[in-house]
Amino acid sequence: MAPAVPDDGIAVSPTTVPCMRRRLGSSGLSVTPLALGTMLWGNAVDRHEAGDHLRAFAEAGGNLVDTAYG
Repeated sequence: MAPAVPDDGIAVSPTTVPCMRRRLGSSGLSVTPLALGTMLWGNAVDRHEAGDHLRAFAEAGGNLVDTAYG
């Protein structure tokens, strides 16, 4: 899998994201500095496309998903 390159030009790949994890307060959890926002899922993004987004994010090493509503 080729690294994804966001608009800022920083390559994100399975080998770079895990080493960039940060501790989440005193919870003992470590998360990636980039979160996947899901605000448009269910409206502008259908469930199949949302699944594709989530799969690609996880394959790239991401583990922080913003599911807040509103």
